[in-house]
Amino acid sequence: MAGDSEKFYKHLPGKEAYALIDKYPVNGTVSVYYDPVNPAVAALER
Repeated sequence: MAGDSEKFYKHLPGKEAYALIDKYPVNGTVSVYYDPVNPAVAALER
């Protein structure tokens, strides 16, 4: 998954990418929202 994140961040302007990364620190606890019928569809924000 880390590779997918890196690809995503490359498409954001620098400040926006860093702001998004700062919201989700390594080893931090986050809520994850997902479709119980298709758990491959998931998001960190709604």
